[in-house]
Amino acid sequence: MRKINYFEIISDIPFGDEIDFLESEMKIAERDYFCKPQTFIKGLRQAINELKIEIISNAEKEMERINNDIKNPGSWEFMYLYERGLSFADATDEQKQKSKEYNKQRSDKYIKERLADLEKVNSDTINQIAVLDSWQSKVNELERIIQKADNHEPQQQVDGKRYEVDNTLFKTIYKHCQGRGMFNIDEAEFLERIATADLSDEICNDGNKTKLRVLIKMIAKLGVINKSWYTDAVNKLGMSKSKLTKAQDYTFEIELETIIDEWRKVKTEYSNKVKTKLKSLNPT
Repeated sequence: MRKINYFEIISDIPFGDEIDFLESEMKIAERDYFCKPQTFIKGLRQAINELKIEIISNAEKEMERINNDIKNPGSWEFMYLYERGLSFADATDEQKQKSKEYNKQRSDKYIKERLADLEKVNSDTINQIAVLDSWQSKVNELERIIQKADNHEPQQQVDGKRYEVDNTLFKTIYKHCQGRGMFNIDEAEFLERIATADLSDEICNDGNKTKLRVLIKMIAKLGVINKSWYTDAVNKLGMSKSKLTKAQDYTFEIELETIIDEWRKVKTEYSNKVKTKLKSLNPT
């Protein structure tokens, strides 16, 4: 009997429709493999954790290799002399001095390049793990949906409702907004407000209410968080959606769209890198 290929499922997760996709795959697993939902959740988690371990292990090996290169950059003194048809024994003191200077220049350049490589490996690893953490959060959200269904609870309660949000994106948005002096709250409170769809006017400095409405509108328009977030955010503002959508600040809208588009590009790039690693781990 064939087994569920969790690596293949994860490698096919679409950006923006993760929950619907995973729920659909869960139903297929239940129908075709008689796999219980909790067993499916457990299998997804195990696959994600295995990939995390693989990515971190490979990164550590590569970083160790680069660090060894930095500690032992090699010598270019003899190369300098050889290219000029000289041996160390035949070289003058001046030529030997120049070979040492050449060696230092090449060594410094090489070390600088390897340090850049080291930073890239570190950055790539952080971003790939962030993608896996994002998928893990979607698996957790699916589990909550299953548990509420099993307990015959409504999908969400109005009080205390929280949404899955990408903190990296909203930290960038907060920083951009603060460049315009928009908010009177710190970054941590802003992230909490986003997660609870509670962006009331009181968090804005004077003259920024329109920008706040534009921010809410653009989050919804560009599908950054699910649709019910928009409904909750508008309700907590105490206004209708039609009134909120009338808020306009074209420059700010373009800036937000640029930030969100760039976030999507980066997330997609690292998501694809993770999926490539997944395919290499796929045992079938």
